[in-house]
Amino acid sequence: MSSRRDFMKWSLVTGGAGLAGLSLLRSASSQQFPSCPVLPPPQPGADPMPLAEGLPGPSPATTPWVEALPIPPILPQVQSLIPPVNPSEHDLDLGFGSDPGPLNELYQIDIKPGQHSFHPGLPTQEIWGYEGIVPAPTMIARY
Repeated sequence: MSSRRDFMKWSLVTGGAGLAGLSLLRSASSQQFPSCPVLPPPQPGADPMPLAEGLPGPSPATTPWVEALPIPPILPQVQSLIPPVNPSEHDLDLGFGSDPGPLNELYQIDIKPGQHSFHPGLPTQEIWGYEGIVPAPTMIARY
């Protein structure tokens, strides 16, 4: 049970901590911090976003709409995951009144390196993607 004495004691402790925090804040705000350089605004007609030094230059010219929209392949379902799921490391909270749905819809998808050409006029590049492709495979599932 709390008493008036406890209330007064904790009020003094809390007030003292608040005053100590204010004094620390004042001393920190009085310190001089190095300022960040402020660049002047660009001249009228100049490029407002100049390239940083060391970059190769603007993007190469490409012709738009030379390829059809890429349709990713459909990712097949699997019977079990490799490695299997460890229930102690994963938790599924179904909530109240949730229907877990079919429990046999499993997909195994891995992040792998691959080669991809983003445009026929550009060289092939190494990418990391789901199953090593861009765009990633499509999962067909019903909820």
